[in-house]
Amino acid sequence: MIQSFKAYNENAFNNLIFLIGSNLSILLIMLCAAAFVFLYLKEEVTMSVQEEQNIV
Repeated sequence: MIQSFKAYNENAFNNLIFLIGSNLSILLIMLCAAAFVFLYLKEEVTMSVQEEQNIV
């Protein structure tokens, strides 16, 4: 019973590694898009804070 559970988890882990390896370009594009959005929002927050400080 424990051996089959261990084999199932090893198979799932190997399948995950295979999926990540075969779709590496898609994952890199998604990571770059997320970083771009994060940096853009960070810049917007910084700009709005500076504008509020200029008004005061």
